[in-house]
This record gives sequence, C-alpha cells and structure tokens, in this order.
Amino acid sequence: MKKVISFSVLFCFSILLFGTTRFVDNAFGAPTAYSTIQAAVDASAPNDTIYIQASIAQYSGATVTKPLVFIGEGALPNQQQQRTSKVSLFILAYSDNYLSSASGCKFYGLYIQSLRIGNGYVNPGQSNTSCSCFPSGFFVNPYIGISNITCERNYIYGFDANSTGGHSAHFNIVFKNNIIQDLLGKTLFNSVFANNIIMGTVQFLNYGFGSGNTFSHNTCYLTSFRFEGANVVDNLFDRHGSAYASDNFNVTDSYAYFHRNVFAYPLATNTSNTTFGENLFTNQGQVIQGRPTYNDVIATTYTAPGPFWNLHLNATSIGVGYGADGTDVGIYGGTDPWVDEVSTDERFRYFAAPRQWPVLKEVNILNPNTTSNGTLNVQIKAKSQN
Repeated sequence: MKKVISFSVLFCFSILLFGTTRFVDNAFGAPTAYSTIQAAVDASAPNDTIYIQASIAQYSGATVTKPLVFIGEGALPNQQQQRTSKVSLFILAYSDNYLSSASGCKFYGLYIQSLRIGNGYVNPGQSNTSCSCFPSGFFVNPYIGISNITCERNYIYGFDANSTGGHSAHFNIVFKNNIIQDLLGKTLFNSVFANNIIMGTVQFLNYGFGSGNTFSHNTCYLTSFRFEGANVVDNLFDRHGSAYASDNFNVTDSYAYFHRNVFAYPLATNTSNTTFGENLFTNQGQVIQGRPTYNDVIATTYTAPGPFWNLHLNATSIGVGYGADGTDVGIYGGTDPWVDEVSTDERFRYFAAPRQWPVLKEVNILNPNTTSNGTLNVQIKAKSQN
C-alpha cells in the first residue's frame, strides 16, 4: 500500500501570482487546509493568492484588510449539480490600526452576492460615523478610501462603493467582463467599468468634472441610472420586458459626457452640466432608430438576461460599428471584448471560468516505486487559460 505524504507541484501561469497560494473548499471532508475564506484571509500575508473551489454550497463572507488575489472557478454548468465559487459577502476596508488596507485586491471567477468597498474601520468608541453596511459595533472613518481594486469575469449581484457612511475617495477601481446586478458607486475617481453586463441600477455619484471615470462598452438592461462625473461612451442601454415602449427612462445626470451610446427606449432627462454627443435613441434625440436586435432570438424577446443569451448584435442592428473606436457598442466591442465561454454547453456564455484558473496539462510520478508509508513525489504542470 503506497501512502501519499507529499507532492512536488509546478504551476506554469501566464499571470503573475505573488506570495503563498491557499486553497479553500467548503465540501465536507475536503483535503484543503481551509474551509472558510475568512480563515484563509487571516492566514495570508499581503499579495498572497486564495483559490476558492467551486461548490454546491455558498461560502460565508469575509472582511479583507490586506491586498490579496481571489480566484474562483466561475460556474461549472456541465456538472450534475451546478457548482459555483459563490461568496455571500466581501467587505474591503482598513485594519483597525490603519496599517494595512484592502487596496490592491483582485477578484476573478467568483459569484459574489455583495461586494462592498467602504471606509476604514476604527475601533468601537471612537467618534466617527456609524455605518449600517458594516458589522455591528464598528465605525467608519469618512476620509479614508480603498483603491486599486480589479474585478474580472465575476458575477456580482450587488456592488456598493461607499453609498453610506462618509465620502471617502476611491481611486482606480477597474471592473471588466463582469455580470453586475446593481452598481452603486460613490466618490470614485480614475475608475473604469468596461465590457460588463449590467442588469439593474447604476449610480455614479462623484460630484463634478475631473473624476476621470470611464463607463464604456457595457451592455445594460437597467431600471434606472444616474451619472455624476463620468465619460459614458459606446454603451448599449436596453431594458427588458414589455413596458419599455410606454415608459420613459428617467435619468439624472451632472457633469457627465454621453457619446456614441445606443438608448433603446425613450429618455427623460433631468441634467445639468451634462453633454450629449452623438447618440442613438429609440424615438428622440439626434437620430431616431429602431431597437437593437441580437443574434439570439431569446435575447430579442427582451426577457430578463440569462446565461444562455447570445448578445452579439446581428449584422443589420443599430449599434454595429457605431462605437467611437469603430467597433460595436456593448460588450463585444472595444479593447477588452467579452470572450464567450467554450465548454460542454457552449451557450453558457456568462458564468465562465476565469482565465486565471489553472488547467491541468501534465502529471508525472517521479518515483513510481516506493516503500510502504514512503513518499510519492508527483509533479503537476498546469497553466492558466490566458
């Protein structure tokens, strides 16, 4: 009987991973050292990487006060029971002593119920503003922000950047190729939201010109949006359901610039210091056009967006080649176009595995003959999907 005691593991990644890599798995009896994300976070040093295995059970949340890389498996729809790397909550904040913060965190391939970028924690009893979005007994410093956050190829049900409890400035927040249900951003600067599918509410509240934010090449099925301080370029704004034809879409904007967007419904605006460049509207504005149509007949019925949609615009639709850069408006245009997942079911486009998740390429047993209770050395070669 050969007993496996240790492994020699070699991973060949096309992205650079820093520090120690830790695996989290909440399945009963899993061989990983960590069953909760918080335990892995607490054990990690700045710039370590945490892999979150896909599971049929949701992971409990974590408070992060150091820069870490979080990588999940996305969704695996071809499993008998669909498994996802689903996390209830991430709170990104400062440590109690302000010596470290979550600035610099990166998230790939996760289903996140709630991602909150907030102010710095301070100890209970200090005279700062209480914030209902943080755990009971904590307070927030209204002047310290979290910056340099990257999110790619995630499903994020709710993103909340400081919508309550202060006006901290958050810099360099980058969201690309995500699905986002609701996006609430407050005092964001030099941030980029590009090539995302957004399905609920968008609010950018940044109080004036000079914020340096870019909102581009997103495909949006929204109930409302509000921009204060953003360049809004090359997006497709649609809405699902039958009410779009009779309902105006109310927009309150200040210090925003709209250019080369497609608005697929009537637009009722309440704006100040806002510039509208060349945009396409359903029945008002500079150009009157029909509604965009998609390659997928399911998408064209305008039901709620789903994972099987094909949101490529068909060849005769408005928005094809209309972007300021000459590409299509929406998620398939620009410099970071959406990459459809290729899996057992190729229609399953939008909960794809992240490119950072390693794919096994080769396994070598270095000492195939060993004594009982000896050491079996196994070399594993893997690489990311990039």
